[in-house]
Amino acid sequence: MKNEIFIEYKSYSTGGELLSDETWGDREDQHTSVNWIKAHKEHFGGILETVEVDFDILEVSIVFFVVVRYTTGDTFGTSYGNWEKIGCFDNIKEAREVKKSIEDGSYGEYQSWIGFFEALEEVEINILELE
Repeated sequence: MKNEIFIEYKSYSTGGELLSDETWGDREDQHTSVNWIKAHKEHFGGILETVEVDFDILEVSIVFFVVVRYTTGDTFGTSYGNWEKIGCFDNIKEAREVKKSIEDGSYGEYQSWIGFFEALEEVEINILELE
């Protein structure tokens, strides 16, 4: 059974400004931070990330939200703190297994943090209240 939950968050970025007047000039490094606030059973508006889950959302009060943080960029600059949601779980054991598979390279899904300019920064397990 697939259900959806909605993750409330705030994201902030600094940097990324051009260092010269050239159209294709170098840029400052950009840094993104994210504050994961809580998970919701219903969409209420605002900044929300939708996550499909395989558990009954009426039976849990907290979720374990796994997020990859990674670096990307190009010839002209670097962006740190980019994020990709991996999934939400109703138990810490499953979240830790997914985290471990990402860190050891055995994760079987698409990995946007692997590439010429990309690099894994960290894998977060965020414990969120589910309302």
